[in-house]
Amino acid sequence: MHELLRSVTTGMPADDETPAAAQPGASFAAPRDRERSEERLRLSMEATRQGWFELDLQTGIVESSEQFARLIGAQDAASSAPMTRDAWIGAIHRDNRDAVLERFDRCLRSGETEQMEYRLKGLDGAFRWIRSTAKVVQYDNKGRPERLSGMHADITQQMATTLLWRPASVGTVRSWRCRQSV
Repeated sequence: MHELLRSVTTGMPADDETPAAAQPGASFAAPRDRERSEERLRLSMEATRQGWFELDLQTGIVESSEQFARLIGAQDAASSAPMTRDAWIGAIHRDNRDAVLERFDRCLRSGETEQMEYRLKGLDGAFRWIRSTAKVVQYDNKGRPERLSGMHADITQQMATTLLWRPASVGTVRSWRCRQSV
């Protein structure tokens, strides 16, 4: 009966030995499974036009996925210069900047997940609508935020459709500010 239970809960045949990955303290996914999982994530992020980022709040350096680099117009993601917090702020459309920075500061103060939508100037000079979702994921020993992690999604097509179907009486794109979500 113990063998059958192990088979049902682990997906391993009852007569197999317990794999090394199932031992206490070991990684659950085998290297091959991990590579496959990483590829699935990469392909999913490409298909949904998303990329991850991680901001070191002490240095201002932003580490991001290849998908995000391509999303903002980098021709060769590997050779593009790393983004910084200041470069990101400078690339936010001036009509959205204050609202985005207010949400960013609120995220740092509260530690809660924040989401914001805004226009970001890409490396190619074109503006794209971006939805950023982020949360502080690490604090120093005094409780100050050290690391922020999240996702950027290109929502340009969605915003173009929304703006196209908006009633004319609502106004122009200039009336759009950082939409508050979440």
